[in-house]
Amino acid sequence: MKLYIFFLTVIICTNTNAADIKKKRIDCLNLSQVELRNMEDKSDCIPIKKSEDYPAQPARPQPRIGMSSKAVLNTGWGEPRKINTTITASGSKEQWVYGDNSYLYFTNGKLTAIQY
Repeated sequence: MKLYIFFLTVIICTNTNAADIKKKRIDCLNLSQVELRNMEDKSDCIPIKKSEDYPAQPARPQPRIGMSSKAVLNTGWGEPRKINTTITASGSKEQWVYGDNSYLYFTNGKLTAIQY
């Protein structure tokens, strides 16, 4: 079985008989969309759904002030590269460091500042 991708269309070319492979070999990469549509014997090529046939994944929300650290992990920012923690008499403070010079600041587990 061979898998070919072109113009966001996936086609699987299947041949089980070795003699048929030599006789009816289809080079899907060299066939245009029109040629594939006009093929008389389409048994060798099975079209698969195009990527636009699948529903788009919903965008993950962005962090907002007041979110818990657990809720922020489920946003588009995800896991930080590094967490710097400071413990004081009034509680704990965290700086979450992301790779693109972006930072999130938490006080006692709640998001208090966003820097990007």
